[in-house]
Amino acid sequence: MRAPVQLMLYAVFRIGEASQNMRWTSAQKISRHPAVAWTIPLSLGDSHHGFPVLGTSLDYFTHFRYGDRQLLRLQAGKPFEGVFDAVLGAEVARRLGYRLGQKIVLTHGSGALEGAAHGDKPFFVVGILAPTGTPVDRTVHISLAGMEAVHLDWQGGAPVPGFSIPPELVRKFDLAAKSITVQLVGLKQRGDVFAMQRAIADDVDEPLMGVMPGVALDQLWEVVGQGEQALLLVSWLVALVGLGGLVAVILASLDARRRELAILRSVGARPRELLVLLALEGVAVTVGGILSGVAQRRSHPHRRFCHSPRTRQGRSARVSARALLRRLHSRSAAAGQPDHLRGLRQAAQGRADHGRDMGQRSSERRRRRQLVGALSRSHASQCDCIVFLAS
Repeated sequence: MRAPVQLMLYAVFRIGEASQNMRWTSAQKISRHPAVAWTIPLSLGDSHHGFPVLGTSLDYFTHFRYGDRQLLRLQAGKPFEGVFDAVLGAEVARRLGYRLGQKIVLTHGSGALEGAAHGDKPFFVVGILAPTGTPVDRTVHISLAGMEAVHLDWQGGAPVPGFSIPPELVRKFDLAAKSITVQLVGLKQRGDVFAMQRAIADDVDEPLMGVMPGVALDQLWEVVGQGEQALLLVSWLVALVGLGGLVAVILASLDARRRELAILRSVGARPRELLVLLALEGVAVTVGGILSGVAQRRSHPHRRFCHSPRTRQGRSARVSARALLRRLHSRSAAAGQPDHLRGLRQAAQGRADHGRDMGQRSSERRRRRQLVGALSRSHASQCDCIVFLAS
């Protein structure tokens, strides 16, 4: 069984290898759950010139959020309607130079194998999404029916020898999705996320796993944080080495200017005046470097994206989510429960000890609402749960 972080990276960020598909009947069962407000099916596995191909429904353009809960916006064209319609991400269209109405050919898998192209069933570009700064920009979007159509004459990851279905005849077949890679789930009330996760794990028809993007990302930040500390140590070492090199250069320059300093001393310059002269030279070089850096920064204003309000908001959301998770983890550990998810579920269900007074219970509910709100603002996909096949 793959880790939740790996599954989330593949589904949301298109990083990693393909996971096993879940049945379409299981996805429909989750969609009919009373606590579910909306779902977005995602089918991955194909590619186009190195860019991932995503099969989905029109709910993707209605419910998918990014950044500060912004909806996807079309820069040109319209969403897909036909079987062989494709909507390109902004980076795909820019790097490959595609325009509306152009024909594109998808490739089975990553395209590393020869003869894996779906050349007999080309797609046509009907829409181009506006830039989002997310993996959506690097994705080719098609319908679930289109994903099924290109694989009608494929079996076991390879084309059936001597059998080919032309594109004008694919509509005579059942193009309903048989399986999908992952399903994004949005709930009516965010407080039901832990109960929904448990209901998905207890499903008897198929071994499924529900992953909360905020919790999975918190685990990822912990791993990245260790690498960040190692890089910080390396940066201090680089700074120390650079400082030693700077001192060596200064000493070498002073030795080279020994005759110049001796002449200044012979004409009456005092040691303090020589020190001030050398300091002023250093200050002039420093100020010149600062001014040149500021001028270069102003000439490239797009490089200041790291100071945007959206980035600050996302950073603060991650910090608050991590702080709340650590708080609940410490409380669960103190109660003898090493699994922090178990503590989160108990907090979500309100199964507190009967010995607590009403003030403690209200404080617990307030912390739970803060946790769910902080996790909902994470950089994943603005959904409450991501459903995968567990094995």
